[in-house]
Amino acid sequence: MKYMDLEKFIDEGYVHEVNRQFFHPLGLALVVSIDEKGVHSLSGIWDAQDDPEGIYFDEETLSQEKVARVQAVEEDRFDDRMKALGYWVQPAPEKS
Repeated sequence: MKYMDLEKFIDEGYVHEVNRQFFHPLGLALVVSIDEKGVHSLSGIWDAQDDPEGIYFDEETLSQEKVARVQAVEEDRFDDRMKALGYWVQPAPEKS
């Protein structure tokens, strides 16, 4: 399995989008830290599940550039994944 550098994962917008689309509505957020040497790390998970509106980006932090970049990757991969698997998001197993 090939690995993506964490800094690229952050800079390309994947952390932004996984937070915006998945974690924020649940009241959670992956937290990114950059140390004094510029090393990026995922340093924890904010938990605001007791807040009914969850977490959201303010206007200055919400990045249309990152949203567009990740959407372009999704659009580029969508047809091949649908053709190969029949779904974009893997369905949850049915309850027995």
